[in-house]
Amino acid sequence: MNARSRNEGQGTQGWAEHLRVPADMRKVLGQPFDLGLVLLGDSYLKACRFDERVELGGPTLVFCGSTIARKFPPFRESNGHPY
Repeated sequence: MNARSRNEGQGTQGWAEHLRVPADMRKVLGQPFDLGLVLLGDSYLKACRFDERVELGGPTLVFCGSTIARKFPPFRESNGHPY
């Protein structure tokens, strides 16, 4: 994603919006599941634009660097309970 966005003259966030990354991640993570695993690098996690409105379809583990982890908002289960 980084090399492509630099070549296109757009920032990573602009390219992520063009590809619908934030909306598609919310759609996928909001569907019911037994256990979710998210393993993405920092630039991809930033592109997902996770915020407090993200609803999860089940318990989820996010593996990421400590800098990104400190910026993560609290997530909620799709029925409103916090994870």
